[in-house]
Amino acid sequence: MGAICWTMLRYSHFDLIDHFLTRLVIFIGMIGGATLAYLGLAWLLRCDEIREVYGIAFRRDRAETGKMGLSG
Repeated sequence: MGAICWTMLRYSHFDLIDHFLTRLVIFIGMIGGATLAYLGLAWLLRCDEIREVYGIAFRRDRAETGKMGLSG
């Protein structure tokens, strides 16, 4: 994640941009790129946490959210 952010920061010349909206778009792109890099590496390395993130993000039965902790 750090390498992605550093590379994007270096090649975007972020500190030379004067317009707020342009800086905001580049900043959101950096955060999005770092997040995708983290999730991609977690998936490639088969980390258990990625299953939790996937389960939270794509849970089909939203009404059951929070009930698993009470029964298990």
